[in-house]
Amino acid sequence: MGEEDDSLPLKFRHVRESIRKIKPEFYVVVDKLKSKYHCSSNQAVAAVIEVGNTMFGREWKFHDEDKSCVDLNTAPHVKNIRESGKAITALTLSCIVEEMLTSDDIVVTYHNDGSKKQGAGSYSFQGVTIDGKYRPFPTSNCTREL
Repeated sequence: MGEEDDSLPLKFRHVRESIRKIKPEFYVVVDKLKSKYHCSSNQAVAAVIEVGNTMFGREWKFHDEDKSCVDLNTAPHVKNIRESGKAITALTLSCIVEEMLTSDDIVVTYHNDGSKKQGAGSYSFQGVTIDGKYRPFPTSNCTREL
């Protein structure tokens, strides 16, 4: 199928905006899969690629899948994912603190889902509830398995 025959809008066809620029949404989804759904980095990237390829007929690939050809369908290198995760962590924590500081009537409840005790993995996912809305703490600093 050629680009002109593709029924998917152009803005959703590729992982990258250009050879040197990954779409920010890619990093946001990977980080959300990690922090909200407790995926490892590898699982989160694989989920994005598999959903794109299977449900939307894409030809997205892992960064190390074809080292001779990096194109608009190539996921970023794990180092780039790790670095973007650090930036997302800082932004997320900043937003949580800003929400805490600007709320009129704030009740903060600390959560720990007990993952370590249940043998679910080496991470303990934590977060806070601010005015009735749960905010998971970012987990992108737990990407050492890459």
